[in-house]
Amino acid sequence: MDIVLRSVNQRFLEEVVFPTFELGAKDSQRALERLAGAIGDPLTRMQVEALIERGSDGGWSEVDLDRFQEVVYRLLFSEWRRTGEGWIPDTQDEAYAGDLEETLHLALMITDPSYPYWDEAEARRQRGQAIAPPYLDRGLPAFIGGVWEPFPAFAPGEVLTTRGTNIYVPSERLAVADWSWRHPVTVQEWSDDLPRALRDLMNREVQRLRPIEVPEANEVIDYWTGKVSEPPQLVVGFSGLGPRSGAWVREIADLAAQIRRAAAREQGLTAIITGGTRSWF
Repeated sequence: MDIVLRSVNQRFLEEVVFPTFELGAKDSQRALERLAGAIGDPLTRMQVEALIERGSDGGWSEVDLDRFQEVVYRLLFSEWRRTGEGWIPDTQDEAYAGDLEETLHLALMITDPSYPYWDEAEARRQRGQAIAPPYLDRGLPAFIGGVWEPFPAFAPGEVLTTRGTNIYVPSERLAVADWSWRHPVTVQEWSDDLPRALRDLMNREVQRLRPIEVPEANEVIDYWTGKVSEPPQLVVGFSGLGPRSGAWVREIADLAAQIRRAAAREQGLTAIITGGTRSWF
C-alpha cells in the first residue's frame, strides 16, 4: 500500500467539506444541496448536481458510490480557494508519495527516539503497535496510519475508504480511516520541531555506528532541514540496513519538506492510503 500527503486549505475543509460530511451522514440530499451552493467550480458542481438529481432518502450509503467518490477525492485532495462565485480548485501544491510501511518507518525514525530502525524484526513490531489499538499515539506516525486528531463529528471511513478501514467510537473519541487530516496548528508544531528531531536522529545514527565516523552528518542535517537542495554524494549513515536504507536520507528529506511547505502556507495536511506494494526491508 502507498500513501499520499498533500497540503489543504483548512477553512475549506472546516467551513464546507466537514459540515457536508456530517450532515450527509443523516441527510445526504440536503448536504449535497448545501455543497452545490458553496462550490464555484463548474465541474465539481455538475458532479454534485448529478448526485442530487438521482436523489436519496438517507445517508451517504444511499448515494451513487462511484460518482460520490469522485466528488470526495476532488474535495479532499485538491487545493481550493474562495472566490466571489464560490470555492474553486487552485494550483496544486507538490505532494509527498511513498510506500505506506516505509513512510511510517521514516516517521517513527524522526519522532520516536526509542524506535530501533536498525533492527528489522523489532522495528516491524513497533510499527504495528503504532497504528493498532489502543491507538495511544496522535502524532505524525498516527496521522500516516489514519488515526484522527482531533476527533471528527462524522465517521471518515463512511465517507471514503480504500481498504475498508472504518473505526468510529465517539465514547472513546477514536476515529481511524484510510485517510486523515491534521490542522495547520499541528502541522506548524511538527514543522517547528523538525530541526531538533532531525538532528537527534542523526546523532543516534552517529552513536550507533561508532567507532565508524560519519563525516557527512552535518551535511545530511542541512539537507534534511532544507538548507541545501542535494544530499552529500557519499553517505555512510544508515548503510547496511537493508536494500531500502540507501534511500532513507532522500525520503526523510522529502517527508520533512512536505511538512515545511504546508506550514509555510499555514495549511493543514491530508493523507490517503492507496493501492500498491513495494518490498523494502
